[in-house]
Amino acid sequence: MSGLAPPWASGPSDDARRRGPAQRPVVGPPAPHDKRLRPPGPAETPPWASPWGRLRSFQIAPASDRLYLVFGTPPSVQAWSLRRTEDRVEATVESWVDAPPANPSAIALSPDGGLLAISDGTGSIVLMDALRLTVVGRIAPRPDEPEAVATALTFSPDGRRLAAGSQQGVQFWDLDVPSSPRPSYRLPGPSGRTFALAFRPDGRRLAVLGADPAVEFWDLDALEDALRRLDLGD
Repeated sequence: MSGLAPPWASGPSDDARRRGPAQRPVVGPPAPHDKRLRPPGPAETPPWASPWGRLRSFQIAPASDRLYLVFGTPPSVQAWSLRRTEDRVEATVESWVDAPPANPSAIALSPDGGLLAISDGTGSIVLMDALRLTVVGRIAPRPDEPEAVATALTFSPDGRRLAAGSQQGVQFWDLDVPSSPRPSYRLPGPSGRTFALAFRPDGRRLAVLGADPAVEFWDLDALEDALRRLDLGD
């Protein structure tokens, strides 16, 4: 639709500016965009912005009291505690008890906010206590797959499994005992890098986004039933 200005616009719409008193179109360029209304007050720079580099990904705790940030250039992982006051949210950087990966590639937070998974450029995945900021488990890289760097991570809705997407596919890990992650089955991934993974809320489907302009959906229930019939599953 044209001629309708949104409620946050300043004055008449661009289309209206180009019309005369009798609503006849008049010749002239559209109004410059810099004349539109902006929110009052100075723009505040969040504390996690520069000088730490380009933000690659982030995770926020279910209670909105913690924030975890992954930067790409230079690479780093940061943990912030968040506290809401009357007019703002105060953010304080936390110190890691155990150092996180130095070259992070992906991060995921468990649904209950208790466990962090952080992958790095070596192909390993570190499991960390999200509150204490300590290492509780590690998934070592496979020496026969040097390109199996997890570029996407996600926890199942019940927090008992971790899906890690790489150029080699999507590997599932059982986390009943986070200190001893156990490999499960692996899905063939999209061609190239895996960009994002997402479980359906009931955990029965997984969406996989890769370099191809399409999203793959996997029926995990049907797959696991087939593996059990072949005596290949648990």
